[in-house]
Amino acid sequence: MSVVEETPIASSVANGATSVFPYSFTVLNAADLKVQGELNGVKTIYTLGVDYTLSGVGSGSGSVNFLANPAAGTVITRYRDTALIRTTDYQNNGDLLAGALNGDMDRLWLVLQEIYGGGKGAPTSLRVPNGETVPALAAAGSRANRVLAFDSSGNPITIPGVDSGSAAALALDLANGGNSTKASGQIAFNGSLPYPDGSLGAEVRRKVYAASRGASPSKTAAQNTAILQPLLDAMTAGDALVFTSGDWPINTLYVQNDRVSVIGEGDATLVLQGNTDGLVVGVTGSMLSFCDVVGLKFDRAAKSTDGAAVKMVNTAYSSVRRCGFRNSYKGIWVKTHNDSLLIDGNVFYDGTYYGIYENNINETWANDLRICHNYFWHVEYAALFMTADGVGVASVGDTYFHHNVIVSSPSKGALQTKHAVRVEGAGTYNTNVRVEQNVMEGLRNQFVWMVGLNRSPVIGNYFSGTGTNDVGLYYGSGTGNSQIGGNTFIGFNSSGAFIFSTGGISFCNNHFTANATLGGATAELTMQSVQDVMIDTNFFSSASSKWCIDLSGTTDQIIITSNRFSKSGANANYALDIRLNFFGSNRRIQSNLGNDVTSGAGTSSPVAGSALQWYQGDRIENKAPSELGTSPNKYTINGWICTIQGDPGTWQQQRMLTGN
Repeated sequence: MSVVEETPIASSVANGATSVFPYSFTVLNAADLKVQGELNGVKTIYTLGVDYTLSGVGSGSGSVNFLANPAAGTVITRYRDTALIRTTDYQNNGDLLAGALNGDMDRLWLVLQEIYGGGKGAPTSLRVPNGETVPALAAAGSRANRVLAFDSSGNPITIPGVDSGSAAALALDLANGGNSTKASGQIAFNGSLPYPDGSLGAEVRRKVYAASRGASPSKTAAQNTAILQPLLDAMTAGDALVFTSGDWPINTLYVQNDRVSVIGEGDATLVLQGNTDGLVVGVTGSMLSFCDVVGLKFDRAAKSTDGAAVKMVNTAYSSVRRCGFRNSYKGIWVKTHNDSLLIDGNVFYDGTYYGIYENNINETWANDLRICHNYFWHVEYAALFMTADGVGVASVGDTYFHHNVIVSSPSKGALQTKHAVRVEGAGTYNTNVRVEQNVMEGLRNQFVWMVGLNRSPVIGNYFSGTGTNDVGLYYGSGTGNSQIGGNTFIGFNSSGAFIFSTGGISFCNNHFTANATLGGATAELTMQSVQDVMIDTNFFSSASSKWCIDLSGTTDQIIITSNRFSKSGANANYALDIRLNFFGSNRRIQSNLGNDVTSGAGTSSPVAGSALQWYQGDRIENKAPSELGTSPNKYTINGWICTIQGDPGTWQQQRMLTGN
């Protein structure tokens, strides 16, 4: 027969209930199959006919059938060990039968397979690449207690052996990276030694593991705090306190030295107590720099009514990154003077009242605060809350809130998030609060509330209401000299944006869809008492609002140009895309596109008492033109133009001859 390529060995672990153990290789004679077992380091050689019977002899597979089930955990090995003999004797002038010849040839190939698979003494050989040879090793007596090595020609030699106290033994242990008691586990560290910069000891010293100093998730908050606070107090520049996976009860911990960080590895959670602060970084009266809080989750057994998970006090060039916050009144409290603070990649869960809180009333100021890539999930009041009273230099300013996601839902009831951003400034120091490239969805009140600021743009945000919200952007009371552009406002029951008591606004490239769902006297964009405003290149699409733009109050210096208005539903033919219900001067409306893109549209010129102040140059488009007059001078009235301002002012027809 032919011989297929196969590995003549099989091994499996007995479960105590199985007596049949298959094999899948060729066995010519029953005596050629060997069976052994090993349990707890003890080997047993089984005997054919006494311990087991055999099936499949002469074919390519079969099974070993034990007369008594091997004990559970026994490793049963079946391997072929063909006898190195030839029993066939070919005679001169005798028959050369194929069966006899094939049998002899098959045995040779089966033995070769056994040698290649490690049998027939193969494990005692050194294998080298094809074309190379090596001499035999010395006798056993000469090899005893020595280590195999190779000379400069690559030939095997033996060198003095390794005892447990030798340098060679240490070298071997240090190379064993799979054993925690060897390799780097053998390198001791003494925290009291002044290791030089750049040394391994100096790097190890920078990370102090809470668990290695006696703190534990199983200890009380008081016990852990008593252990950890002295460690923090003793840390110097570059050191870090590290918490590993687990729920660590703590009372308030204070970081009061420069360049000291607190880090979490794995799933490390600090369990805070009651209404106390969790981690306070900084001290009143001096500035700490380069202090980081990274990779920790802050939680409480129940929602607190006061206290912050992390309080940053008088810090510079510091950060709070990749942390989680739940059940704290304030997730992160930015207090007193903070300069160049990064809050990045954190998650704020429900149960948190303020995500990031800064109340600078009589508390100096915060500068260059960057809040980015955070996720706020059902934070109750505001993701970012900032106030200032303008006394002295108390201020909010130079804050960049960007690429964050703020999500809530009416299903949360009273716990539905009110604001994504609420910033209230006062005085000349409250400037440059930038809200850019954020996603805000399903909040309860004004998504972004910005009042009393200066030079504070709102750019590229996505505002998605649920039809039960007040307004997407609430912006005014001094907040001005800014750009509001590239935003999308969808699904607010009042206006998508409400701008009031401000000036110097460039309102460009925004998209409004399905806002003002309350109907009535509502608009996609509402502006009251504004001046020096350009409304340019926006898109308004609504089925509910009466007006796309509603301007009222004392409003001056207004330009409305290059906008697109698209109304549908019951209000598609309402008289105005733009309602001009204000008193002021110097307004210009031009180059817009939509149903009604002039100052108004109707079937006649305005009448007195319309509560509109019309200005010279305002036009009313005739929505129901017809051919009038007699031939050959028939004409249409395309609209009316105001020649003298007033209520309603003086209006003249704008006629066009039809040629009939």
